[in-house]
Amino acid sequence: MNDSPTPALGEWRARAILLAISLLFSLATAEAALRMLGIGAPLVREGSGGFTFFTHHPRLGWDLVPGAEDRLKTPEMDVEIRITEQGLRSHRLFTPEPEAGTKRIVVLGDSFSFGHGVEVEEAWPARLESLLSEKLGQPVEVANLSVTGYGTDQQLLRFEERGLALKPDAVVLGLFVGNIFRNAREVQIGYPKPRFVLRNGDLELTNVPVPSRATPPGGPSRLWNVVASAGRAAGEHLGYGEAWSVTGAILDRLSRHCEAQGIELSVLVIPKDQMIYGQGWRRRIHRRTQDATGRLLQDHGLPYLDVTDALREAAGRDPASDRLYFPVDGHWTSEGHRVAAEALAWWWPKP
Repeated sequence: MNDSPTPALGEWRARAILLAISLLFSLATAEAALRMLGIGAPLVREGSGGFTFFTHHPRLGWDLVPGAEDRLKTPEMDVEIRITEQGLRSHRLFTPEPEAGTKRIVVLGDSFSFGHGVEVEEAWPARLESLLSEKLGQPVEVANLSVTGYGTDQQLLRFEERGLALKPDAVVLGLFVGNIFRNAREVQIGYPKPRFVLRNGDLELTNVPVPSRATPPGGPSRLWNVVASAGRAAGEHLGYGEAWSVTGAILDRLSRHCEAQGIELSVLVIPKDQMIYGQGWRRRIHRRTQDATGRLLQDHGLPYLDVTDALREAAGRDPASDRLYFPVDGHWTSEGHRVAAEALAWWWPKP
């Protein structure tokens, strides 16, 4: 028999009120702390924003400035950024058609393929050009259409606008797994962008013309913005959310373009640094995301190379050697680009 006194109804109410006040005080404290630290405030840049070699584009969101020259400097890197008059990061201009006997490859991608943090000749597209020329025994030229921050949606649109006109023999899509999630966003790295949505199974382009400044996403509460963003990101990394189905439709559209023009299409799957250097639950989550990416590509019939194993092998051979990713920035170092280019040149499905 329990002889402990039962709290009166008034005492239960007092406890509930005290708990509610404590919860509200905790939430208010967390909100104030996030505001003081500047966390949870959506950053929306206007015009070119943080990069002098960016300019606003009404369909792509942002594009590279033809003829721009700048240096990208951080505590980890100091590299030259030079954009040609054709709007590509390259040391050369490309003729309207490749010369006879020359294999032309167009690369689509984001900052990993653009070569963020390395010189243009160190980035994997330039290295691939040299390696394939030797392997195939014929001239190979690689036109790199990649732009920092792009999702697969913007990569497709830039290919339609500029890549098809270059009349390539092959296209390599550098698919960093984070690109998939960008396809469900209207703002990325602080810039407004276009966004595809699925209407009755068909792609429909929205948020165009892209404004130079978008309405910041999220609500007025910093705490809610952080929690909602984290929840959405977790679901997407586990393979859920509209980003995956939209990306599949984007890949289908790119594939149809290539099939219609007789262009060989391949995908280079680029893993996050956590896949190489991460431990525990972080690596497990990214492993699941990587596996979901592979299934997506298989379901849409696209040949692909996931360079995770090649990078892990390289990292394991000499842990004391140069890292493959910048520790803070998270992009490939020159060594990471070398490993990826060599793996891709060796794998190339149709020599």
